[in-house]
Amino acid sequence: MQPFGTQSQVCRRYNATQKRSDELNKKGFVIDQNITTLAAYVNYTVKVEAINEVGYGEPYEIIAQTDIGVAKEVVNITLNDLDVTWIPGEKTGPTRYEVVVREEDYRNRGSYNEILRENVIGYNNTTLRLRKVFAYWNYNISIQAHTDKGALSPIALNVKTPPKGKMEFFF
Repeated sequence: MQPFGTQSQVCRRYNATQKRSDELNKKGFVIDQNITTLAAYVNYTVKVEAINEVGYGEPYEIIAQTDIGVAKEVVNITLNDLDVTWIPGEKTGPTRYEVVVREEDYRNRGSYNEILRENVIGYNNTTLRLRKVFAYWNYNISIQAHTDKGALSPIALNVKTPPKGKMEFFF
C-alpha cells in the first residue's frame, strides 16, 4: 500500500475488492470500500481511479471532511502571573473551553469554593486572565474542552497566585 497525500493527514491507498452489489447499465459493478479510523474534523482527499488491462481511467477526486468528534482533554495547564494558559488536545471540531476557578476556603483548608466559571470560545484561544483573585492564595483551576459532540473529563491544577508587594486584591 502506497501513501497518498491529503490536505491535513496522510492516508493509505486501499485496493478495493469488487463486490457485485449492483449492476450499472450492465457495464460495471459498484465497488464499496469502507475506510475506518479516520481522525475527526479533518479534510481528506479521496481519489478513485478505474483500472483494467488497457490501463488507468480518468481519476475522480473529492475532498471530504470527517464529522466533528468529542472534544479531547486539555493536555496541560499553567499559571504565569495571572494568565492561565493551557495546551489543547487534538482538534476534533469547533471548540469552547469551560474554565472554572475555585479559591481555597481559609476556614477549611483543602476545601475550595467556586468564584469564576467562564467559557473561552475557539480552539486556539488558550489563555484567560484571572480577575478578582487574592495575591499569594491557593486556587484550583479546571478546564474542560467541549464540542457539539460532547466533552471528556476536565483537568485541574492547584496553584498559588504570585505575591504582589502590598497589593492584596487584583482587579
